[in-house]
Amino acid sequence: MKIFFQQKSKIIFFLFTFYLLLTTVNVQAALVPCGPGVGKPCEFCDLITLVNNVINFALYDIAIPLIVVMIVWGGFVIMTAGDSTEKVSQGRKIIQSAIIGVLIALGAWMIINMVLSAIGGGSFAPWKFGNYSIC
Repeated sequence: MKIFFQQKSKIIFFLFTFYLLLTTVNVQAALVPCGPGVGKPCEFCDLITLVNNVINFALYDIAIPLIVVMIVWGGFVIMTAGDSTEKVSQGRKIIQSAIIGVLIALGAWMIINMVLSAIGGGSFAPWKFGNYSIC
């Protein structure tokens, strides 16, 4: 049983690393919209855009898929628990931790978005994130 969990953790690590490599290829080009390579000097609005891009990447490309994997894993632990109440409680704890994690991640995103909106001069509206009037 111990060998199964060691192999399982290696497979999860490999899949997560592969996913990160695939998503970073698409993000590298648009992370900073200024600088010597682009030919446009960096301004304050570019800093706000950089922070917004990093936060959105961390939330949408890392946190949300990781939370989905953890909820699926918690459900798998519950489904394979059989008569073991310890395994059922372990699966519930995994799912509960994943839900708490998504609430913390979304709360942090909301706070950072409000701060960026206040600095950038925009108004906070969750459906219009990233619209800063000063930029």
